[in-house]
Amino acid sequence: MKSLKIIANGASDAGRERTTNEDKIGLFPEMNLFVVADGMGGHAAGGVASRISVNVLSEYFSSGKGLDLTSIERLSSAIKDANLEVIRKGETEKRYLGMGTTIVALLIDGKMAIIGHVGDSRGYLIRDGNIKQLTYAHSLVNQYVRDGLITQEEARGHPLKHILTNALGISGDLAVDVQEIRFEHGDIFLLCSDGLTNMLEDGDILSTVAASGGDPSIICNRLIDLANQRGGEDNISVIIVKCTKA
Repeated sequence: MKSLKIIANGASDAGRERTTNEDKIGLFPEMNLFVVADGMGGHAAGGVASRISVNVLSEYFSSGKGLDLTSIERLSSAIKDANLEVIRKGETEKRYLGMGTTIVALLIDGKMAIIGHVGDSRGYLIRDGNIKQLTYAHSLVNQYVRDGLITQEEARGHPLKHILTNALGISGDLAVDVQEIRFEHGDIFLLCSDGLTNMLEDGDILSTVAASGGDPSIICNRLIDLANQRGGEDNISVIIVKCTKA
């Protein structure tokens, strides 16, 4: 395989119904690290939790921590560190007690892409004109789907769809889903909060990417615009990471 280079861009928007944006995105191309976090908690605590999580991941990799670990282990370890810091902040400042955040992170290591996530923020791979969801939501309703109790279509409008079974800030014993994918020329990775996927179907995302000429900045802005056109019920965050020939 010829050498590849990474082009990335991201954007975040409060949406049409929220006055504040508690999502946080982090693009750290110098470390090949990209993060989307969707905070939750009253009194803007969700924004604190999401900001903490992105900052902890950045500091973890910039400091060279965990160099004795594999890349999969490092990403998992960094997310667990972020979880502990969110919990610590809530315990030391009571106004933040109970805050939490989801997270989805992409780490590029050589020709491998490592995806780690907790909660219901998503990671996608767009390759050869097809879109594949790489993550599954850690939510009560998604577990119903996996158990065959309801259909995917029924899940979209379910009244309990926002109840998470796993998120940063809930427990010190955090389970992190991590996977590794060998990327190819032309691959596009999409990281997003559920403010995007609650408004758009996968086909909407794919067609928007196809119509954007492969430009990460255009893709991000068009996806956010479309989600807002469909209602913009929540904060919307998107990061696009594209693999091209060097």
